[in-house]
Amino acid sequence: MSNHVRATHSGKLERWLGASEVERLSAAVSNWYGPPIAVAGVPGRVYACRGGDFRGPIHAGGFAQRLDYVSQRIKEFGLINRYHVSLLPYFMEKLQSTMEGGTSLLDKTLIMYGSPMSNGNLHNHRNCPLILLGKGNGAAPGGLHVKAADGTPMANVMLTVMHKLGMEDIKTFGDSTGEFSFA
Repeated sequence: MSNHVRATHSGKLERWLGASEVERLSAAVSNWYGPPIAVAGVPGRVYACRGGDFRGPIHAGGFAQRLDYVSQRIKEFGLINRYHVSLLPYFMEKLQSTMEGGTSLLDKTLIMYGSPMSNGNLHNHRNCPLILLGKGNGAAPGGLHVKAADGTPMANVMLTVMHKLGMEDIKTFGDSTGEFSFA
């Protein structure tokens, strides 16, 4: 066997692992951005790679434990995020019920909540979930759900919000490429 990396057909792995395990491994790494992970229980050395592909020869062993560890960490992170989001309605109700000059604080406030990264392994800050709450004294439209085009920098939203809040002298922000349309 040569020392270079070569594609390994998943059908060959089914003989050793079974079709359902190959499918599970492939699905588990389909969006994986980390390094290839060694697959245990296969003669030779095989990696599960980004995109659900399998490659070899590389050291075998450890994939199941790594997958369980990553899965557990993702679940824990999800629980933390669920808790944080569960606090938003309470905060918004408090702002809505607090009046200032005949207007609720919620109408005068613009809250930006979301994740600064879509993939922490890559420090990727594109395609991130982001919620704008409140009206910012009329600067922000309400009741919208907008999906940005793929590759749109989050900084475009930040720049647009700054402009709507009166900071029009700021021409760029981070890696912004222009304003974001809320239409």
